[in-house]
Amino acid sequence: MSTKLQKLQLLHDVHVIWQDTNPTFFDVFHKRSTDNGASFDPVENISSNSRGSEIPQISSSGSNVYIVWTDNTLDPGNTETFFRGSTDRGDTFAPTENLSNNEGQSVKLQIASSGSNVYVVWEDKIPFDPGEVFFRASTDEEANFEATENLSSNPEDVFEPKISVSGNSVYVIWTEIQNIFFRKSMDSGDSFGPVINLSTNSGNSTVPDISNSGMDVYVVWQDTDLGNNEIFFRRSMDNGDNFDATLNISNNIGTSQLPQVAVS
Repeated sequence: MSTKLQKLQLLHDVHVIWQDTNPTFFDVFHKRSTDNGASFDPVENISSNSRGSEIPQISSSGSNVYIVWTDNTLDPGNTETFFRGSTDRGDTFAPTENLSNNEGQSVKLQIASSGSNVYVVWEDKIPFDPGEVFFRASTDEEANFEATENLSSNPEDVFEPKISVSGNSVYVIWTEIQNIFFRKSMDSGDSFGPVINLSTNSGNSTVPDISNSGMDVYVVWQDTDLGNNEIFFRRSMDNGDNFDATLNISNNIGTSQLPQVAVS
C-alpha cells in the first residue's frame, strides 16, 4: 500500500463551532476541515437570526453533524433549544428546528449521537414550575424527532443534565434535591427505566458528568458529604443495571470541584 493511500485513509473531518457577535447579538458559527485540521472551509453562520443564539453544542457520527444552541429569537424573554443537522459531512444543513417550543427557559442543553441516532437533553424552567430534564430523540438522521419526554417529572428543581450514548443505549444523569439521579434507555430513547439515585447521602451532590463504552457506565460528581468538596465516582459494568459502591476519587482536605470523565 502506497504512502499516499495510507494518508488518505487517515483523513478526518473536524468541525468547530462557537458563538460570536454578529454584529451586536450572538450567532452560532461553524467551520469544517476535511483534512485533519490542516485547512478549513469558509465560516458558516448556523443560527443567522436577529437575536441571541448562545451556548452551542455539537456531536458528529460518520457523515452526520448535529448542532444545538439556546435561542431567544421567538421571544426575547424566552430561550428555546434550537437544532440543525447535516447528513453530508457539513456540506449543507437542514433548516433550523425548535426542539423545546414551550413557554419556559431552555438552558444547559447537551447533545450526543450514535450512527443515525441523535439525542438532546436540556433543563427547562416553565414559569411557576420547577426545572425539569427534557429529552428528544431522532433515529432517522434527524429527519424526524420523537415527542418531548420529561425524564425527571419531580416537584423539586432539576439541574445540569448530561447524556452519554452507545449504539441504542442512552444514559442520562442530572442533579435533583442535592443528589445525582440516573435513567437509562436500551431502545434508542423509546422508553426509559426507573430513576436511580446514585449519590444518596446528606451532602450536596452537584455538577455530575457521565461517560460510557459499551456496557460500562462511569459517573462522577462533586460532593460535600464528608464536610468539604470531594470528587465521587461510581461505575456500572452491566448497562447501568447495577452500580458499584461510591469511591472518593480526590480524597484530600482541599476543595475539589468541576469533575469530568472520559473513557476509551
